[in-house]
Amino acid sequence: MKLEEAIAWHEIQHPKPGKEFLSIIEISIDKISQNPFTYLFVRIPIRRYVLRKFPYSLYFEIEDDVVRIASVWHHKRDKRK
Repeated sequence: MKLEEAIAWHEIQHPKPGKEFLSIIEISIDKISQNPFTYLFVRIPIRRYVLRKFPYSLYFEIEDDVVRIASVWHHKRDKRK
């Protein structure tokens, strides 16, 4: 799922959750960037960060000291969750 799609879905539900969701995504990306190696691999080279308060995970990889967010997944779409 694209980040824009997830934000749009939450904004349809109510404008406040959409903005809050985006804020939590931004905070989560900051946390990942500060210490990306603390998060476990789900499959090399992909790691996962589980969002708090929303049922989503960020999947990311580290390439040459750059964190690249690969996807944003809703837990109901994730068979492993």
